[in-house]
Amino acid sequence: MAKTLFRFNTRQLSASVQRELLAQPFRVRRAMDAVGGFLNSEAKDLAPVDEGFLTAEISNDTVRHRKSCAAVIYVPANAASSEYAIPMHEGVYDLGPKSLDKQTKVGKPVGKKFITRALDGHRDDIVGIIKSEVKI
Repeated sequence: MAKTLFRFNTRQLSASVQRELLAQPFRVRRAMDAVGGFLNSEAKDLAPVDEGFLTAEISNDTVRHRKSCAAVIYVPANAASSEYAIPMHEGVYDLGPKSLDKQTKVGKPVGKKFITRALDGHRDDIVGIIKSEVKI
């Protein structure tokens, strides 16, 4: 089964922000670390739960590219939940009682697309984190 990869592409930002990001590599790294931490927390809130492995194993890392950095949210391949992480993210299923309890506690819709919803639902917050960290 092919691995599914989700990225936040900094090219979506304005040209002036891109120029600033390239001129300040340490601030960029710090900004992507902050974005990754934020998205990690959001994805954990949105992830369905049965035994808790998936929620606990959602991770983040900042990956350095030649001219940019990327915040990467993932479930490690050697994690206990790695075999069902993609089906839980992409599939159609009924939430169990523990997921419904979690949804009530966190006040957010738990279920499929937990990583992409964390990203799509917070684009303005992500841009705000980047602006704050880079001090544009």
